[in-house]
Amino acid sequence: MRIGVLTGGGDCPGLNAAIRAIARRAAQYNYEVMGIKNGWAGLMGEGDLTPLTPQSVAGILPLGGTILGTSRTNPFQRDPQVDLALEKLQHSKDGAQPLIEQLETYQTAYVQRHTQQVLDNIKRHGLDALIVLGGKDTLSVAERLHRLGVPVVGLPKTMDNDLPETDYCIGFDSAVTRLMDALDDLHTTAMAHNRVIVVEAMGRDTGWVALEGGLAGGADYIVIPEVPCNIADVCAHLQARHASGRNFSIVVVSEKACPSDVPVRVVEQKDAFGHVRLDRRGVGVAVAEEIERRTGFETRAVVLGHLHRGGSPTVFDRVLATRLGVAAVDLIQKGDFGQIAVFKANRIIPVPLANVAGKTRPADQELYDLASIFFGMRRRPSTSPIKRLGVLTGGGDCPGLNAAIRAVARRAFEYGFEVLGIKNGWAGLLGQGEAELMTPQAVSGILHTGGTILGTSRTNPMKKPELMEQVRQNLQKFGVDALVAIGGDDTLSVATRLHQMGVPVVGVPKTMDNDIQETDYTIGFDSAVTTVMEALDKLHTTASSHHRAMVVEVMGRDAGWVAVFGGLAGGADYILIPEAPARIAGICTHLKQRAEHGNVSSIVVVSEGAKFSDVVEEADLGPTDAFGHVRLDRRELGESVAKAIERGTGIESRTVVLGHLQRGGSPSVFDRLLATRVGVAAVDLVNAGRFGYVPVLQGNRIVPVELERTVAGTKTVDLDLYELAKLFF
Repeated sequence: MRIGVLTGGGDCPGLNAAIRAIARRAAQYNYEVMGIKNGWAGLMGEGDLTPLTPQSVAGILPLGGTILGTSRTNPFQRDPQVDLALEKLQHSKDGAQPLIEQLETYQTAYVQRHTQQVLDNIKRHGLDALIVLGGKDTLSVAERLHRLGVPVVGLPKTMDNDLPETDYCIGFDSAVTRLMDALDDLHTTAMAHNRVIVVEAMGRDTGWVALEGGLAGGADYIVIPEVPCNIADVCAHLQARHASGRNFSIVVVSEKACPSDVPVRVVEQKDAFGHVRLDRRGVGVAVAEEIERRTGFETRAVVLGHLHRGGSPTVFDRVLATRLGVAAVDLIQKGDFGQIAVFKANRIIPVPLANVAGKTRPADQELYDLASIFFGMRRRPSTSPIKRLGVLTGGGDCPGLNAAIRAVARRAFEYGFEVLGIKNGWAGLLGQGEAELMTPQAVSGILHTGGTILGTSRTNPMKKPELMEQVRQNLQKFGVDALVAIGGDDTLSVATRLHQMGVPVVGVPKTMDNDIQETDYTIGFDSAVTTVMEALDKLHTTASSHHRAMVVEVMGRDAGWVAVFGGLAGGADYILIPEAPARIAGICTHLKQRAEHGNVSSIVVVSEGAKFSDVVEEADLGPTDAFGHVRLDRRELGESVAKAIERGTGIESRTVVLGHLQRGGSPSVFDRLLATRVGVAAVDLVNAGRFGYVPVLQGNRIVPVELERTVAGTKTVDLDLYELAKLFF
């Protein structure tokens, strides 16, 4: 079996991760892989192909762009010059019909000639199947070729995220991260100069990038194609912000969107798929000029353009592209052609290519409504008896907690609730208690900050009945009518006990370990994994320079989610997790085999809770915390593994313990959005009187589940995912 792989349309981060996954999976099946250069252009003329082997794709995982090149070539495109002539003839007087018919005949032959070139090159180069990575245009060509008898499998790639049938496309998370990072930086300069800054984001037909990037980056107004608006509304909103003392604003505008009463340039030149270059419309500049003219506020415009497409892919894009690439080869192995592998409800599934090709999925109106909560203060009708809502963060800190606190407070203010911030987790409800009322100003500017403005602790009031009673009494003393508890399994266990005591409680799932039942992802996990991935990217270079084995110890007490996702995204050569006990002897054999095949260095990621049958550890790890947990850093597992590897292989080894670096720093796009969505949903549950629930992420939806179910056990790593990671060992 010989597979051809091409990347078509605009580039984006994550394409090389998919190419790498395809080559590695194909090698398992003893398939040959040929990379087709520059999209569909590589199958025209004489063709331009290059072999792809596991060796040739080594080291490309963190690279942006595509090693195969890309183009907007359309083999089914008509001759544009002839189409221009036909357009003029259509408006001419009598006598033009014979010439029109001749030119139409020419166009038919023109398309057939180019189509035949593609078919001939597929045959000439012995390609038995194609894997096509692209957006709606590239996939529309693939679907037409499939109807002509070519065995094709598709993969969804577009930073616009506008393909139907899939929750996410390769490149989207990275593009949104670029926008979020830009907004984080622009807030400081906008504030310093009391300016309005208009940021133009990419998005040809939909506003997904502007919407999610603006929400994650704290935009004060977002303009997208799906929600028509006029400049008067935008200006009125900015003037209201100014009147309330907020003298700067960030407005995000999707390149296809524009308020109805703002003039933009008309662009006529089109590409091979009939699209105009939207950057030439000048939407961002036009909106900025109109805002300044109408309000008198000093305004600037920033056009991010191709910054969205550049740079290294995020964790999410690397893992998504890897899973999709493997799935594409599996579809070929099954002979299931005419399909596209998509990411739906946190699973990779095949759907007919015809359902996706040439079609568009608009941005979610509900998500826009959620984003509008943060445009400015408004009141939402409420019949709830709740007057004061308490909120606390318990257990270990992680990025995204402040985003959740902000979301809880802003939604609560909409309902007319007071918000009481309880300090240092459950400790703030013991003794005399410690809490303070929060204001809109108190939660302004915290979206991008790590840690928690409320503080946290590992206090466990369940150790004594009288402590639980203190918690209940302090809630009464502070006038708290309902409580939102943000935390992991320990914090949520206390919340569950309070609910059983009759206290109105709603939970929010937070843990960088991602081991809470009933939810696909928890606040803090994506940011922690990003830290691991970035560390591995750096360690690859020093490991290869010194021909060393690097053992990287990461957090993960009872589950190896951080190790698996971080190792998979960072290109680890071995991953050790609690769910899959291992032997050091087997690891040493693997590393020696890598060295024999010319791999001069190796990266081993070990979860702090991993288990080994042939490593002797000290029995005494010191005292436990309030919830009975030992401090796993005292195992010094990474160091033990590194020493054992050096003894067993003779390969010089070093240890890196990431530790609390995984808890620090600014939250990722994914964590900011997740924290915002579950924070708002928690307050909605309070308003509805649905206590004893936790809003969790299942697929791409936030749904409520009972507190008891989230703390009924530990969510361990899916061993199918671990098997996929082992493909790259």
